[in-house]
Amino acid sequence: MTAISRGTLVSAMLLLMYSGAFGAQVDIHCTNKVSDTSALNKGIGNSHSGDEIRIHSNCLIDGTITLVGDRTYEGDSRTGTVIRQVGGANLSAMLASDSWTSDSTTTVSRSESRISLLTVTTQPTLARTLWSFARGWR
Repeated sequence: MTAISRGTLVSAMLLLMYSGAFGAQVDIHCTNKVSDTSALNKGIGNSHSGDEIRIHSNCLIDGTITLVGDRTYEGDSRTGTVIRQVGGANLSAMLASDSWTSDSTTTVSRSESRISLLTVTTQPTLARTLWSFARGWR
């Protein structure tokens, strides 16, 4: 076997081994209505380890969104994807880890998540960078 054919064989084997290691893209399209709360939680809840969860448009929520570990959460842009709490909801957390929402004393999801290009706000005119409650340790 020549060096080129061995290299090709190794590349093909690696491609087959890791083809399932990368997750799917899960698209959640918000409508700027309180039904976005269940759409977000359902989309996240149905996702799998390694998935990229893409959140599109502005979201209006009246409940906590549970973030599960080992996922990437990404919006269209910081001004294009805004998650806003509906007036008077008075949520303890807008976004929280699955450990926090289940009130677990240990980390439910042991893997880290990546969050980018999202703005979270309690007021339509008050934009804040993303803050989420997370409970966990290594």
